[in-house]
Amino acid sequence: MNNAIFAPMKKSMKETRKVAKDMDNRGIFNGYGAVPNNIVIDHILIKNCKALIFKTLVGNYRKPFISDHYPEKTVSEIH
Repeated sequence: MNNAIFAPMKKSMKETRKVAKDMDNRGIFNGYGAVPNNIVIDHILIKNCKALIFKTLVGNYRKPFISDHYPEKTVSEIH
């Protein structure tokens, strides 16, 4: 989210990956195994909430990859 296009959103919203109490630093984009696993191109933004959990879901789905992106999970508390 370093692109200037996101600046207006970043002024009023927070990225759950960065502010959750319980979080991981896994990459989201996997390119079906063809790229490094540290690429983050999907973001969950919140406003007027407290981020409690952020996780990249990399469980066993009986397939090597269910998508070229891993699912994300966030749990937040509304203020």
